[in-house]
Amino acid sequence: MAKTKVGRLPEPTGGGDFDPFLKAGDIGKLGAKAKIKILGAPEETPDSEFSDMQMPVSHKGKKYSLGLKVASGNYARLFKLFGDNPKKWHGTVEVEVKHFKANDYVAII
Repeated sequence: MAKTKVGRLPEPTGGGDFDPFLKAGDIGKLGAKAKIKILGAPEETPDSEFSDMQMPVSHKGKKYSLGLKVASGNYARLFKLFGDNPKKWHGTVEVEVKHFKANDYVAII
């Protein structure tokens, strides 16, 4: 690690920009519905404790990453819509803010 000067942080040595996760609050309050655009197939995220995959999406012109678990209803509905060919994972889907175990989440409907 680079030495830190007093009152200054070290210059970055890697990393980069990434899209924020799409959260329920980005859609609205409980029960709010919206359309999101699927920009590509999900990619595996083996080091994540929250999701098995992340998928690029956009909502109101802003890019996000949507976390997915293979054993979730969201993934099952998307797989039914787009199939197993990653090249076909593009299009618009409707989502709704739902609630489960004290948390609001984005559900594909």
